[in-house]
Amino acid sequence: MAASAAGRGSSARLPGGDRLSLRFAAPRGFPFSLDLRVVRILKSGAWGADRDLPSTQLQNPTANYLTPVDRAIIRLLRGSGWSSELQLSEDPEMADLAMRRMLATGRCRWQDLASPPIALGPARRGGLGWRVGADGRQMITVALDDTSAIILPSASPWYVVPTEHLAGPIELDLPRPLVRVALAAPPITA
Repeated sequence: MAASAAGRGSSARLPGGDRLSLRFAAPRGFPFSLDLRVVRILKSGAWGADRDLPSTQLQNPTANYLTPVDRAIIRLLRGSGWSSELQLSEDPEMADLAMRRMLATGRCRWQDLASPPIALGPARRGGLGWRVGADGRQMITVALDDTSAIILPSASPWYVVPTEHLAGPIELDLPRPLVRVALAAPPITA
């Protein structure tokens, strides 16, 4: 999912024709990562090629593609100083706020910038379950009844249904502070 970090109110063309975007791809682990991208807006209004956003530009006050809303969203995320790859906060409330703000931009997309924008979907009930890895080790995971949904593991898990262009929070029967602890637990060997 490529998600912009600029607000709806900033839909006017930015100087230089660039916009900040965020790409969510299939999660590789806990928590999932966000990849910041800069996208050229073409004269036709379509999105052109995207490129990496160097981490050195995250706080650059002269970067034309970073709006005040972008900067507010970036502050809600956490990451290393050497990479543009960011993650949601370990605080569930901050993670939810960041996801809602990113989706509210109207420029969130799943994997491909040419795909339709991802909209905020309803909260869905989920549960914790076990997943057996290729090496036989078992890991705690979030499970949903909808097999087309992709889980975005974090301190506050969310789902994405790429075919419906929806993303939303997952409600679990576990106190929110314990979700991060459970999902970060090491695998168990059989």
